[in-house]
Amino acid sequence: MMPREGLRLRVATLNVWGLPWDLARHTLPRMRAIREGLAALDADLVALQEVWSAEARQVLLEGAERAGWGWRWHNRADLGGSGLLVLSRLPIAEARFDPYRLRGRPERLRHGDYWGGKGFALLGIETPGGPVAVVDTHLHAQYGADAADEYLGERAGQVVELAAGLSGVAAPLVAAGDFNLREDQPLYRVLTGLAGLRDAAAERDARQPTVLGSNPYRSERPRGNARIDYLFVRDGALRGIRVRSVERIFDESLRLGGEPAAASDHAGLLAELEIGAPAGARRPSTPHSGVSRLCSRAGGSPSMPARRLAVLIALLAGCTWVPLTPEGEQVRSVTPEHAESCQRLGRTTSRVADRVWIFARNERAIREELASLARNEAALMGGDAVAPETRPEGGRQTFGVYRCRGA
Repeated sequence: MMPREGLRLRVATLNVWGLPWDLARHTLPRMRAIREGLAALDADLVALQEVWSAEARQVLLEGAERAGWGWRWHNRADLGGSGLLVLSRLPIAEARFDPYRLRGRPERLRHGDYWGGKGFALLGIETPGGPVAVVDTHLHAQYGADAADEYLGERAGQVVELAAGLSGVAAPLVAAGDFNLREDQPLYRVLTGLAGLRDAAAERDARQPTVLGSNPYRSERPRGNARIDYLFVRDGALRGIRVRSVERIFDESLRLGGEPAAASDHAGLLAELEIGAPAGARRPSTPHSGVSRLCSRAGGSPSMPARRLAVLIALLAGCTWVPLTPEGEQVRSVTPEHAESCQRLGRTTSRVADRVWIFARNERAIREELASLARNEAALMGGDAVAPETRPEGGRQTFGVYRCRGA
């Protein structure tokens, strides 16, 4: 019988930056440090991301054995294996992995999301108080500033796929991972709304960045601090989840090989949850209607009918995701004929996703995003006008960049 105060569950998440082929620094010493740190957390469940090398996985699995995590889930493949690893002290009764259909671009070898095989793992965990659903996921990375984020469409599609995959889960749910979303971005609201998720750190007023500008591995790509790793929770049909505490972990400085180091290029999170049937347990709200409200403040329910979710996905395909920078707003879109009297500075090619999951995106939204990306890039090149040189095709279009004032 369940204790009156509910079941206590300690859940941790960390992107370990365990890239293959020596693409990450100090990989094995860092994995050993993470192994020792995890053992000290006394966590019941650990969701890891970017465990993409066999060596990193072996070190962490050895630590799991010592620490008493008798149940594990992972994909063995380095290439296309998702990089996800879940460790549990409680039995994993069932598990499935859904690869994201929109997972990046194979020709972008430096942006390895496509070849990493990203997706989400959904596990059914047996607890003394009944089943709990646990999700481990890693969404497409954002390369560059918001205004130049050419993978926003891919992440939007992954958010929708994840929400669809969780729509029929009736058990209390914990979703952990590197979501590559900030709380101030529209996709955060789409995710929490469509999937009915609550942000554990926000609920406890314990927001802390998980990507730190002071991290020694980020010195070559400084962007300041950001909170992009999360532990989300959702009440079940019969039992709710109460967030008792959330803290940041693996944020200490290390020295490895005489150099400044850290356990990873991310910090992690540890939450203590209480799972039971608290009075007044909140249920997710009813979905909003209309494209503009969906794009800005989506709502949802974990048990929404599939046809309603399909409608929401179709509406999402019509959203425009690329904002103009203040500098980009000063750049005009002109016709090729008008550009003939201007000084040509060069060209830029814009790329955006042309599908959200299985839905083709609205052509007008695609054209607007392509033009916005071109205007933002033209501002960086010193231009004040762009003119299309090709027609939009497959989410791609080339623009000429011009300086027209004074020409």
